[in-house]
Amino acid sequence: MASRAIEKEPESRGFMSRPRIWMTLGAIALFTILTPVFASHPCPCGATLNSQTDAQHAGGDGQPLTWRSAQRLQHGGSASTPETRCYERSVGNRSAKSITDVAWEIAHYWKNIIAATSELCDSVEIPGSVKKPDPTGPLVFGASSERKYPTQVYAPQVTWTAAEAAGPSTLGEVPSAWLAADAKEPLTLTSTVTYADAGKIATINLTSSVRAMSRDVEYKYAMSSDAPRPVLVNWGILTDQTELRDASRDFVLRPGQPVRITSGRTLTFLSVTPQRPKWSIGRVVVMDETRRVLATAVASSYGPASGVVAPVGK
Repeated sequence: MASRAIEKEPESRGFMSRPRIWMTLGAIALFTILTPVFASHPCPCGATLNSQTDAQHAGGDGQPLTWRSAQRLQHGGSASTPETRCYERSVGNRSAKSITDVAWEIAHYWKNIIAATSELCDSVEIPGSVKKPDPTGPLVFGASSERKYPTQVYAPQVTWTAAEAAGPSTLGEVPSAWLAADAKEPLTLTSTVTYADAGKIATINLTSSVRAMSRDVEYKYAMSSDAPRPVLVNWGILTDQTELRDASRDFVLRPGQPVRITSGRTLTFLSVTPQRPKWSIGRVVVMDETRRVLATAVASSYGPASGVVAPVGK
């Protein structure tokens, strides 16, 4: 997050203006005390566990996956501050082929792809106690999400979403300096969903970009596919929002409606709003035209700070 310098108060201001300053600071302090804040921080994966304070669950048969969920005490609590713990979630692919569409929702872990003979670990430090009893749920993988492992994990007492809302792995601010000038080069994020379809590897590209204008911010979303047949794509940043019209004005996207994409065609949606942008991670579901799920994944995207994408002119 960009830092901002505090300007010195002009010497010409009289003493009578000071009480308002102290009242404002007092209100901010009271709000801070009364409002719970769940801040998250990165912590290393793979650190040695202390048998007195730490623990892990692990499983999987290695055909093709293994999984691990661990919690480590980072800082002990006191009367005024809660303890903080590091939560690790790791999935290893022990096969000679890449595994796609890994979704471990109970552990707040999603990966588009895990390469052959590799392991991917996510970790985050969160204040508060461990949730009890330890949550259970499936680790799902594969293009059709039909294969799964039963798991038990360690999780924070608060929800993953609440705990990680301010964390760099889930939500981030676009630097203020970038928004200061008009007509800058757009910032762009592209996520590629890869899955197996009819014996072939298909890819869907989901691109979002943001461009500063004189008073507003322009958001652009593009979707393309090289799949051998038309697919329906539900991209949360778009299909959970207000009705949108694509850039060519010949296609209307309504809330909850997946986008139909054919190979070689790119659909682009525009939104203009004064709201400053943030980037986040959203869920993607790819279906055939009978709405059978072919793949689930996540995609990074830019969007308004409110999370609501509105059509141009609204």
